[in-house]
Amino acid sequence: MDSEELDPEAYRINPVIPFEPVAGQEPVNFNMDGEMQVQATYQVNDTKSFIVDKESLTSPATVTGRCAYNGTHVQVWVDNDANAKVKLTNAQAKPIGEEFDNKIYPLVTNNFGVAPNVDSDGKIAILCFDIADTYSGPGTGYTAGFFYGGDLYKNSQLSLQNSNEMEIFYADTYPTMIKNPETPDYDDPDVTKVYSTLAHEFQHMVNFNQNCLVEGEKKAMDTWLNEALSLAAEQMYNGTQINRITYYNSSTAIQNGHSLLSWQNGSDVLANYSLSYLFSQYLRTQIDQAKGSGEGIKTYKSIIEDPAENYVAVQNVIQTKIDSKLTFGQFMTNFRAAMLLKADSGPYGFNNEEGFDTIITPLYTGGTIDLKGGGAVVKSITNEVKPTGKGANITYLGIYN
Repeated sequence: MDSEELDPEAYRINPVIPFEPVAGQEPVNFNMDGEMQVQATYQVNDTKSFIVDKESLTSPATVTGRCAYNGTHVQVWVDNDANAKVKLTNAQAKPIGEEFDNKIYPLVTNNFGVAPNVDSDGKIAILCFDIADTYSGPGTGYTAGFFYGGDLYKNSQLSLQNSNEMEIFYADTYPTMIKNPETPDYDDPDVTKVYSTLAHEFQHMVNFNQNCLVEGEKKAMDTWLNEALSLAAEQMYNGTQINRITYYNSSTAIQNGHSLLSWQNGSDVLANYSLSYLFSQYLRTQIDQAKGSGEGIKTYKSIIEDPAENYVAVQNVIQTKIDSKLTFGQFMTNFRAAMLLKADSGPYGFNNEEGFDTIITPLYTGGTIDLKGGGAVVKSITNEVKPTGKGANITYLGIYN
């Protein structure tokens, strides 16, 4: 499939910026004696400077935001720069806040865990602005939103002075909210196009809160698994993520054995998003098949609450809810086979759920290849040809029509 045929949303990147606290770092609302402190509160049309560059050691980039919506669980802040491409009005920000208050907040907190409250106002801040990325037009990747755990900590305790010292995540206005990238109308944004990103980033925030604040172990979840859960939140919010499937179907990186477990932040990161999404749904549908409809969704919170923040947490739920002898490695092999066979039932399918029958695994056509752990290729062979020379950690699975 030509990349230009894919929907622009197939190129969304929704990262969690790496951050793990160390011993001695405390959340924003604790003073030196461990007592909670009430932070500043804001109202509609108040303005505030936000640090939006999370990597710069000196003079990090900032955006002046204006509070455009103040709701029950959320405050929506918009770029207040008169020169911003997309200048959201209070009326345009209102549906973003209402959607988060009424649908996204309860969905994520009920199914993944509790939200942090480091600034003691009980509200999540969402800053909407044009996130700096490499977008250059249709068919290119762009950052639709991001979360950074360091925002929950004091600048005085960070090596980088880049914390906004509040629970906040970031949502993109351009190109995310543009209705037609070919002929953009900056004054008439489609704010609904950012809703699934809000669910995605809020899961990252809840995940960080559970693993680094509630549990106190200060250990963030492996990226591939954290992203799988955020993509699961998107699935729960608005159904099958067809754009992730179509990218999988057309991806050269997938064809050449891209690894689920090795997260790539370069040109192949969209392949990681597709794999993490499909894995989260394979896990859910396999547990639904074993334990009944709706049981798979409950697994997501179990994974977050597990002390292991990696594949071990997944293996624990697999062995608890599917098969006590099924290892993560075997489950991964079944997952790859399921994306080829799409069986109506059993381990080699998605429990006959609508949408996943559109998966078309691209076949590998090259020769010798090095695979990372969690990687796989699917190659067509004849009865007379048998693969040889595999490494000790490589498993062959013969699939016959």
